[in-house]
Amino acid sequence: MNKPFKVSQSKLKTWKTCKYKYHLKYNERLNPEVKGRPLVYGSIIHEMIEAHTEGHNPFKKLRQIKKKQGKLFERERELYGNIIETAEVVFEAYLEFYEDEPLHFIKIQGRRSEHEFELEIDPGIVFIWKVDGFVRSPAGLRYLLENKTGANIPDEDDRWRDLQVHMYIKTSEMLGIKKFDGVCWNYVKSSEPTVPEYLPKSNRLSTRKINTLPAIVHMQLEEHELETKGHEVLIERAEEAVSKFFERKFEPVNRRVMEETFESFLIVANEMRELTPTRKEKNIDRHCKWCDFRSICRAELTGGDVEGIKEREFSIGRRDETAAEKAAREKERKTRSKKVARRKRSNKS
Repeated sequence: MNKPFKVSQSKLKTWKTCKYKYHLKYNERLNPEVKGRPLVYGSIIHEMIEAHTEGHNPFKKLRQIKKKQGKLFERERELYGNIIETAEVVFEAYLEFYEDEPLHFIKIQGRRSEHEFELEIDPGIVFIWKVDGFVRSPAGLRYLLENKTGANIPDEDDRWRDLQVHMYIKTSEMLGIKKFDGVCWNYVKSSEPTVPEYLPKSNRLSTRKINTLPAIVHMQLEEHELETKGHEVLIERAEEAVSKFFERKFEPVNRRVMEETFESFLIVANEMRELTPTRKEKNIDRHCKWCDFRSICRAELTGGDVEGIKEREFSIGRRDETAAEKAAREKERKTRSKKVARRKRSNKS
């Protein structure tokens, strides 16, 4: 019996974007050693939201993340900035902002958040997905929750193109979960709040308009031993700017779009299953600027040291790998290291 082909929304999206990126990510199983700030920050906020939703201390979770990845954040400060401090300030503001508007979660198998599912949606095709949560409005309407982070909060025109939620609703209902009325988009802006500039000559903070948070202003006042008096305008603007960091939208699901999305997904998923081993063509376009594998692709096109880049900048395997897979990955890593060493010795001679 053939092993089922497992496909996620991100896996399918990668396939449609660039076959070579798909090959590197899912066939060679390469993971960048240093991930981009948006991805890392989004992961931190997601973990804090999950901890809070499940009744745990989100700031304890943040301390655990700092203990685990703090050295990386310090080493790559130019890339990550004050990512831990930013997450702490932003999440404090998030909790305060929604203090009187809590989400009412629907428990699934004893959990309120981060539900993982698998379902055979076509013969030999298994869809895997993770839902941030299921919530109920005060009026009793049921929504699938999507926690999102980004430099900018998407508008309605951006949201209708985010088709993964239609797949999540469709497949969740196929599993037998009660019918949904729509999607709850829960946005947290990922850009760092701007720190007000200190003006030494006047011994005060600049009142220039910036996107910041009240906590940031008070931290600056404290650092420079300044009084709040004389900075009322700056504090007031910071309080008004809080709403620019968070937004929550409840929107109905479009059933027609959901069915079309599902049918299109099946077509592409079956194509992926048939062609995955052979398709490696590059799709060079603007999206390459944000691609984790751009250094490999550029090296291949310009005659660079591709294997060296893979060795230095990437690891092999995924977090959910089994012990056997981990052992195989380590063996593959050692083999690659020996090949790179032999090639260097050969080049020197």
